[in-house]
Amino acid sequence: MQDAGLLSARSPGTDVDAYNRLAAMSVSKYLRVNYKTNGISQLGGSHIYFRRGKWSEENIMHEGLHNAGYSDPFLKNAFGIPETSPSGEINNKLKEHGCIQ
Repeated sequence: MQDAGLLSARSPGTDVDAYNRLAAMSVSKYLRVNYKTNGISQLGGSHIYFRRGKWSEENIMHEGLHNAGYSDPFLKNAFGIPETSPSGEINNKLKEHGCIQ
């Protein structure tokens, strides 16, 4: 995950061992063990990784927004989505606003 540029610096108070395990994990393994994650991308970067078979218009747009520098919390706030809602709600708002079909 770290080699793929998908992790930021460890935040203070974050469990060091857990962070190191995640940093060493491959993107493929991350997607295998996080079965609800359809895609993952670099915030403000240029790479996007998808779970096999999840190359949908909505997932590509969602992850592309992350590449443009917009985090899930930012997008939820911009769309008026409760902070505790799943990130898939962003895709629903993109559809509602005509950004995707």
